[in-house]
Amino acid sequence: SEKFHIHSTGYITKPDTVNFLATASGNNVDIGSGGTFPFNTEEYDVGGNFNTSTYSFVAPVTGNYFIFYQIYRNSSTSAEIAIYRNSDAIRRNKCQPNGGDFIFAQSTVVNMTAGQSLNLRSYNGAMDNFYGGSSSQRESHFGGYLLG
Repeated sequence: SEKFHIHSTGYITKPDTVNFLATASGNNVDIGSGGTFPFNTEEYDVGGNFNTSTYSFVAPVTGNYFIFYQIYRNSSTSAEIAIYRNSDAIRRNKCQPNGGDFIFAQSTVVNMTAGQSLNLRSYNGAMDNFYGGSSSQRESHFGGYLLG
């Protein structure tokens, strides 16, 4: 199959580029301190590198990956989320909401070595009321793709 294509209009496409988007089916799930967010459904997973049992992405090749997430929280108390590469928290996101629900969102570039894993965890305390969404509308998601 074709791995790289330059269109006559100048567009370059790479249909086999490693990429994934995972969502969560649970609603109002409490995540203990250090617990992994349960992204148990794949919207897509080119390369088959996201594991819906461990909720983790495993880099198939060494390179830089663009990583993004959105976490909907059905609560108004302070919380913190971290992106973990293997067992190390490498990016953190903390908020101090002032009443009502809250959405955490972050995007970043992460350098990974082939075989390293990446997931999202509650950091420095528990997170109550993690909200995945309905089957037709997923409020929380986790994704990424290989930049090179």
